[in-house]
Amino acid sequence: MRKCLVGLLTLLLLLVFIVPAVAADLTLNVNGNVYQPLTSPQLQEGTTLVPLYAIERMVGADVSQSEENIVIQKDQNTLLLTLNSTQASLNDSLITLLQAPIQVEDEIMVPLRAVLEGLGATVDWAGETRTVLVSFQEQRDGMTTEDLLLKSTEALASYNTYKVRADMTQDMQMLNPDSGETDQMEMQMLMEMAIQNEPVLVYAKTEAVSTSPELPEAEDIITEIVINEDGLYMTIPEEGWVKLTIPGMDLQSYLEQSNQDPLKSLQDLSEAGVVISFGQDQEINNRSYWVLNVTMGPASFSQLLNQTLEGIPLPEVDDQNTGEVLSQILQKLFDNMKADMFYNMLINKETLIPEFMNLYSTVEIKTEIPDPENNNEPVSLDMTMQQTGTYEYFDLNESFTIPDLSQAKDLQELDLDSKTEQAPAE
Repeated sequence: MRKCLVGLLTLLLLLVFIVPAVAADLTLNVNGNVYQPLTSPQLQEGTTLVPLYAIERMVGADVSQSEENIVIQKDQNTLLLTLNSTQASLNDSLITLLQAPIQVEDEIMVPLRAVLEGLGATVDWAGETRTVLVSFQEQRDGMTTEDLLLKSTEALASYNTYKVRADMTQDMQMLNPDSGETDQMEMQMLMEMAIQNEPVLVYAKTEAVSTSPELPEAEDIITEIVINEDGLYMTIPEEGWVKLTIPGMDLQSYLEQSNQDPLKSLQDLSEAGVVISFGQDQEINNRSYWVLNVTMGPASFSQLLNQTLEGIPLPEVDDQNTGEVLSQILQKLFDNMKADMFYNMLINKETLIPEFMNLYSTVEIKTEIPDPENNNEPVSLDMTMQQTGTYEYFDLNESFTIPDLSQAKDLQELDLDSKTEQAPAE
C-alpha cells in the first residue's frame, strides 16, 4: 500500500505543473468552442439563464454585485441589473428584461441573450442541437486572442530562465462518510519557482500554512522540489531530499516538449474547446497591459487532463492486486472529476511578456473508490476544492542555483510505513 500511495503522490506532483427553473439540456458555444459552466445553464419560460461568472468568462466583462445590485461592464457598455427585477439599464437607457436575474443557492443567474447582446455580442439559437451560439470578436493592435496568446507564449519562451512568485489560497470541503459531516481545510500557500528551458531545470519552494479554525496549531509545511536531467526530487520531513522515480517515463523529454512548442499548446487549448476572451486593459505601476481571460469548463479540463496523463505512465507496484486497485482509484477519480478553471493573464503591451496571472478554480469529485485496507470495499468520496492564486513572472534570463542533491535517497527504499507505526501515540 505504501508504494501505491507513493505512486499517487508522484502523479499528483506532476499534475500540479487544472431551483424553480429547470436545468437546461442545452449547450453553450462561444466563438466555435463549447463551454459548459460548472453551474449548469437553466431554462425559465424560454429564457436561458447562466451564472453571472460565465458572462465574465465568455466575453471578458467586469462583473460585480452588491446586495441586489449587479454591474456588468465591457469596454464602453455598462449594464445595471437588479435581482428579481426585469427593469434594467444599458448605458443609462432603461430596458426591460424577459426574465429577471435570480439567485439559486450561491449563484446569481442572469438572462444570457439580453446581457450578451447588450455588451455587443451576437446570440443565436440552433434548435436542432439545442445550442446557444455566441459570437464576440475583438482585436488588440490587429491581434485576435489566439494571436496574442501565441505571441506572449513565444515571448516568454525566448528567455531561457525566469522566476515565478505565487500566492495561493485553497479551501477544501470533504464529506466524512462516518459522521456524515463536512470537514473543511483551508490553506495559504506561498511559492517561488525558478525555471530553465534548456536543459530543463526547475526548482520550487512552497510554504503551506493552515488557516482553518479547526487546526489553529497546525505546523507550517515547507516543501522543495527539483526537476533536472536526473529526475524528480523533493524534500520529506525527517528524511531530507529524496528522489522519485516513474519507470518508463522520460521526464526530461516530456518537459522539454511541453516548454518548447507554443503553437502545439495553443492547438491543444483550441481542440479542447477552451474559451479565450479579452478583458479590460489595465495600468499597473505606469505600465500598460492587455488582459487575456482563459476559461476551461469541465469538458475542456477533462480533455486536457487526459492528454497530460497519456504521457505519464502509472507507477509500477510489486503486488498485482495493489496495481489494479491503484488503476481503479485513478480511473474513478478522473472519470468523476469536474473542474471549472479560469485565469486571466496581464500581458505587457511593449514586451508581450505575461507578467501577472490570476487563477480561480473549482474542482468537484463525487464517486466511490475501493478501500485497499478494508477488502476493497467501496467508500464514498465527496470533495469540493476552491483555489485562488496570483502569479508574478520576473528575473528573466537571470541565473539561479539549486540545493545540493548528492545525498538524496531513493523514495522507493524508504520504509515510511515503519516510521509511522513506530511514532508514539499522543
